[in-house]
Amino acid sequence: MLRSVLLVLVALLLVAGLLAACVGTPAGEVQIVIENSSFAPNRVKVAPGTTVRWVQRDALAHTVTSDKGLFDSGQMAKGATFTHEFTDPGSYGYICTNHQFMRGAIIVE
Repeated sequence: MLRSVLLVLVALLLVAGLLAACVGTPAGEVQIVIENSSFAPNRVKVAPGTTVRWVQRDALAHTVTSDKGLFDSGQMAKGATFTHEFTDPGSYGYICTNHQFMRGAIIVE
């Protein structure tokens, strides 16, 4: 009896963990974190129609700026977010204009 109760509790905890992981980022959305003067991950493959959300967790201000002029977050302070939907297949490079060593790419396939 005790073993059955423990198994049920473990199963419920696993389901709760999976639900919590799903709640953080909506379906059809990918998150990139800006922290320690880097984009993490800095290269992401997504399907057409995916929204990418950049979350700024760094103390320094940063930007998310397309190298082809397709999108620009403007200056992002700590706590800010920026989203862009990628509809067409291709490779979309971006940088932080404040720190040009910070680079990333979104690959839409």
